[in-house]
Amino acid sequence: VGRMKDALLQLCEALSYIHGYGLIHRDLKPSNVMVDEDRTVRLMDFGLARYISDDSAVTADGRLVGTFRYMAPEQILGEKLDTRTDLYSLGVILYELLAGRPPFEARSPYELWQKVLEVEPVSIGVLNPAADRVMARVAHRLIRKEPDDRFQTSEEVYEALIE
Repeated sequence: VGRMKDALLQLCEALSYIHGYGLIHRDLKPSNVMVDEDRTVRLMDFGLARYISDDSAVTADGRLVGTFRYMAPEQILGEKLDTRTDLYSLGVILYELLAGRPPFEARSPYELWQKVLEVEPVSIGVLNPAADRVMARVAHRLIRKEPDDRFQTSEEVYEALIE
């Protein structure tokens, strides 16, 4: 649990850094987070990153960008994105780490998006009663449907994790 929390804190610092420069990653997922032999976390693959000021959820030809499982509701709906979109993705990663499965499982992108938009995830405590309660609360808050109901900054997530 200590190592997981340390990695998450480092990831919060990385997000804080890029968000501080006005960037959103838009494709935060486990394969874009690397941990080296010294347990230093590195955020990778900025191919979909955009400045917040000129961002949209879709490309110029109207296609969604990002990895479906980690997409925030506003990303699915094609709404304007901000740093809270990355925080939603962080919440999905944390949920998976604690529960051993994603918050929403589906056979097709459409079914997945429907669940992300309309269904509440199963409580991590139900899936893994031994899960760290603080991290579980953080995960559930990060994957709330409305961006205003989530943590607003990665610094807030960091602070919640060190409580």
